Amino acid sequence: MSLMISHLIAFVLGTLTGVAGTYYGNKYTDRRRKSESAKEAIAQFRRSREQMPKLIAEMKADLEGNQTVREVFVAPSRRIGINTGGKTRLVYYADEHEDLDGKIAILENNGYLIDLTSGNLPTYRMTEEFVDLVLNR
Repeated sequence: MSLMISHLIAFVLGTLTGVAGTYYGNKYTDRRRKSESAKEAIAQFRRSREQMPKLIAEMKADLEGNQTVREVFVAPSRRIGINTGGKTRLVYYADEHEDLDGKIAILENNGYLIDLTSGNLPTYRMTEEFVDLVLNR
């Protein structure tokens, strides 16, 4: 009978050790992955900022003055009147930024902008991740 009890105790201890090892292994692997993901997100933003320093600097200045604004218009020129529908929106002009459409496409491809365009004027919503990166990096 004591041999059976010692086998049972060994089995239970082995099972608990395996469960604990799996739990802590997953916990620390998840932390590492999250840390690596955050580092990659920052690196991706830095690459974007290097490609369009003037646009990102203008966005940062605009966001510092309008902390809750998330919608962006892309207009060809300041000469064109824009109806914002009563909402505060940021506006960037193609004649003030070289290849603005390409830069916007990069930001959209990186997941920083979501296309909301419903009419003739391209409209985007900035993600909170992007706003955080612009303001804090």
